[in-house]
Amino acid sequence: MSTTTSHANKFIQDASTSLGPVEIVDAFLQYCCETQLHLRWTTNLLRVRHTDGSVERAEMVFPKSHFRAVLARLAVRCNELKPFSVSPFGGKAVLRLPQQKTALRVLFANTPSHQFVDVRPAQIRQSQLQQVEQRLDSLNQELQQVRQQLEKLAASR
Repeated sequence: MSTTTSHANKFIQDASTSLGPVEIVDAFLQYCCETQLHLRWTTNLLRVRHTDGSVERAEMVFPKSHFRAVLARLAVRCNELKPFSVSPFGGKAVLRLPQQKTALRVLFANTPSHQFVDVRPAQIRQSQLQQVEQRLDSLNQELQQVRQQLEKLAASR
């Protein structure tokens, strides 16, 4: 086994005690949210990139069929927020876990010849944040107008 530090060991320990793909994916995504680290997982290797640029690697042996089931479950999680954003064979998406403020950028492949997942905290640009805030303001104004119209209708009856 490669030299590992606490982050890689912690995830490997969590994954090895999980019962199946659902629990492993949930633990993996939760771990990514909590640590804010960039993780890349292939069939036999887990790489953790720290915010200071240092990288730790750990051997993580999973049967290929088990790892492919984990990746298929990951596709399901990616499609929960935005249906059909990825296929079971791969894609990229941004997802957010319930009760987590951190969005995760997920890139994965799940083909017979190539399997990996790359997860990192999603960076939201200031311009994107401003666009979202403007859209929310616009929707709030529309909602206020609808409420006023409903009040007028209720008063006229």
